[in-house]
Amino acid sequence: MWGRIETAVDYWHPTDDPHIPYLITYAAEVELPHGHYFDYEAAEEPEDARLPMSYWSKERILEYCLQSSKVSSGACEILARMRFDDLRSFALMRFYSSMTGSLSDPSKNRHTEFYGLDIDNIASLGV
Repeated sequence: MWGRIETAVDYWHPTDDPHIPYLITYAAEVELPHGHYFDYEAAEEPEDARLPMSYWSKERILEYCLQSSKVSSGACEILARMRFDDLRSFALMRFYSSMTGSLSDPSKNRHTEFYGLDIDNIASLGV
């Protein structure tokens, strides 16, 4: 979706909840706050981005590390040499679980785990 800012509304389908069409209409008419990073909470800093595990690619992890003011370039070089599975287990930490899906039909409720960069762990590499 080039040239368009993703918002939380983009994650929901109008059939998930009866209130969603009103949110979509509201979002189309009003400029909602957004961050620079593609996540649910409109993160302004890369270390504040919270995403499901499936959204964390090696490229995204490395890009966010490079953009973070708390991570040295030496740490980024070490991370770039790691295998993807090792990188995810080292560089990401679970922050919370949130209900996603239908809010009006309890049988369709599901929970999604959200992960973010483990800045302390990553920063420990860059000595």
